[in-house]
Amino acid sequence: MSANPAMKYVQYFMPIMFLGFFNSYASGLTCYMFFSNLINILQIIFTKKFIFDDEKIRKELEVQN
Repeated sequence: MSANPAMKYVQYFMPIMFLGFFNSYASGLTCYMFFSNLINILQIIFTKKFIFDDEKIRKELEVQN
């Protein structure tokens, strides 16, 4: 876990920033960065919603403490 709570939002803003940075380069690079980051964000959202069970993880952590 990061010390700075705002860092968890960086993964969502970086694709938008990269789109601005790479917009002056060839279109293939911009397209690659955009879709690569979009797929990555969707994977993260899917994993958090459907794969990890937060309640189970919390219970296991409480048992260990």
